[in-house]
Amino acid sequence: MRYTRSILATSLLAATLAGCLSPIDADPAARAGVEISATHSATQPPVSTVTPRPDGGFRFVSTAVLDAPEGAAWAKIGDIRKLLEIALPAATGFQWLDGGNLARVPSRYSFQALGATVVEEITRRDVQEKVFGYRVVYPALGLQSYTATITLDAADNTHTVITFSRDITFADPSAVGTWAALFEQEIADIQAYFANNPH
Repeated sequence: MRYTRSILATSLLAATLAGCLSPIDADPAARAGVEISATHSATQPPVSTVTPRPDGGFRFVSTAVLDAPEGAAWAKIGDIRKLLEIALPAATGFQWLDGGNLARVPSRYSFQALGATVVEEITRRDVQEKVFGYRVVYPALGLQSYTATITLDAADNTHTVITFSRDITFADPSAVGTWAALFEQEIADIQAYFANNPH
């Protein structure tokens, strides 16, 4: 699986540098319909899609090329506290709950965002595969359920492809557009962080 994803990431970078569209397919379910066309991560925006699910929820998938080797990207993306600082800088009050920590899966943590306390749980943290998963434990901010998976794939020695997939059920489905815009800003902030902080 890891070898296959590396080949796909390398193929993606080669195709995008040639100006072609190339699908990301390491996790077909999570990445369905996502394509990226970028000649350089600092100059091309991420690609995001929103797909309705049969259960009434929605799948949000964002993909971008990061200006960082896979290991340097994982050092930030694979650490939930650092990820929050980059992607959601307005979040405050991060704390581990019930003795949780980054090395223990599952582990719960909380933080404040948009005037609410959000409790999330790490569901997967695979250092070898560079896959990080988490979920919202209790409904918050209009989210009835929220499950996310972040996957990193080395594109070459200096670039990493990030795919951020979220499955969400909303209390009010009309909120989809607002959340889609927020997620587009988050992936853009992640991309900008690595473009502006050489690794």
